[in-house]
Amino acid sequence: TALSLLADTLTHEEKYPEAEKAAREALEMDRRALGSDHPSVLRDMFNLAGILTEEQHYADAEEMFKELIESARRVLGPQHPGTLVAKSNLATLLRKEQHYADAEKLEREVLEAQRQTLGPEHASTLLTLGNLGSVLIEEKHYSEAEQVLREALAGLRRVLGPSHEVTETAAQNLARALALQG
Repeated sequence: TALSLLADTLTHEEKYPEAEKAAREALEMDRRALGSDHPSVLRDMFNLAGILTEEQHYADAEEMFKELIESARRVLGPQHPGTLVAKSNLATLLRKEQHYADAEKLEREVLEAQRQTLGPEHASTLLTLGNLGSVLIEEKHYSEAEQVLREALAGLRRVLGPSHEVTETAAQNLARALALQG
């Protein structure tokens, strides 16, 4: 809808309160017109959850992501890339909230599903592997984080190249895990 596009534009302009208002209106309108399980409604929910995260309204964002994941599982299936992206984004949010055990659990679920559906060398799978390594660092599981990040970094170098932003982040996280181990 036009409101969804407006919310996207306002988000790109970092006008989050206005984007949130437009996204909420778009979600409400689409739910009324299309029903709760329509793909456009899922997109609206995803956008609103992202805006709420940017605004650091973490509790509201977490609630929206959980609702989105349930709907996406029903509509798209548990291993659909859209469902997995929503789960991964929730894991990132949980990490920001310092709910590391919950974030780790979600990252592991996403990683397993991505390995099955996308393969172990897909960029999304490797990104999730790197995200898992970051969570393990926060949990002070440095040795496992090192192992996970070494695997992620090697794959990312092959798939995205050594100078890609995601590859460099994995390298920095590996260096952090090594430094924390002395």
